[in-house]
Amino acid sequence: MLIKVDDKEYQLITTEKKGIRFSNPANEIPIVYAHAQNSLDEVAAYIRQFQQPHQLQPQASSMLEFFRIELFDRKYAVKITRNEAFSPYIKGDLVYCSAKNNTDIQDAKFAKQLRLQLFEQHIRQRVGHWEEQLQVLANEISFRLLKASPYLSNADTKNICFNKQLMDLSMRTIDYFVFSALLPLLEDADEPALIGEYFPDIDQLLKQFDYG
Repeated sequence: MLIKVDDKEYQLITTEKKGIRFSNPANEIPIVYAHAQNSLDEVAAYIRQFQQPHQLQPQASSMLEFFRIELFDRKYAVKITRNEAFSPYIKGDLVYCSAKNNTDIQDAKFAKQLRLQLFEQHIRQRVGHWEEQLQVLANEISFRLLKASPYLSNADTKNICFNKQLMDLSMRTIDYFVFSALLPLLEDADEPALIGEYFPDIDQLLKQFDYG
C-alpha cells in the first residue's frame, strides 16, 4: 500500500519480520518494510527520523533496520548499522547500535545484551558525574541482580554493586540511586541536606522502586 508522510509517498509492505526497514531510499517511491504490529503513526515517525539526505544513503542496496527496546521506563527505536564497530549510544529518542552482517537483531539475546550495555554505560557516566559533584571516588563498579536493594555500597573498599533491575526505572530515579550509592563513601556528610539539595522530588522517585 502507498502511504504519504510529509507530502512524500512511500510503499509500505507488511512483513513477518519485526521492526521497520527502508529499502532503496533513493527511489522516487522508497519501500518501507514494517511488521503488522507497527502502527502507521510509528512507521511515519521512523520515516521522519531518517528521511534526511545524510541519513538515507543513495545506494540502491541501502537498507536501514530498526527495532525497539524498553529501557529507562520508556521505549526507544534502535537504528542498526551493519559492519561498523562502535559502542551503542542514545541520542534523543534513538539508540544507535552496530552489528555484524550475520547478527540476527530479532534474537531476544541481542536486545537483552544491548539493554544491559546501555544501562551499564549510563550508570558509569552518572557515577563519574556524582563523583565530581560530591568530591568522592568510587573503586570498583559492578552489576548483578539484587533481591532487596537497588545497590550495595562498601565504605571500606569503596566498591559499589548496582541492581540490574534499575534499568527499567526512569533516568531520574536511577540518578538518585547512583547518588545515594556514593553517599556512604563520604566522611561526615549531611546526607539529608544533600538529598534535599539535589533531589527535592525524592518521595515521588522512590514510588517507582518498591521492594515490599
